[in-house]
Amino acid sequence: MDDAASVAADLFETWLPDTVVRLLAAPFAGDRGA
Repeated sequence: MDDAASVAADLFETWLPDTVVRLLAAPFAGDRGA
């Protein structure tokens, strides 16, 4: 269970900031970003 929780935390900590950065950067990226 510890390993599963660790992996889940790893994925979440990797995915969440990346998603937030994309959302925040989208208005500034204009038509460039994808």
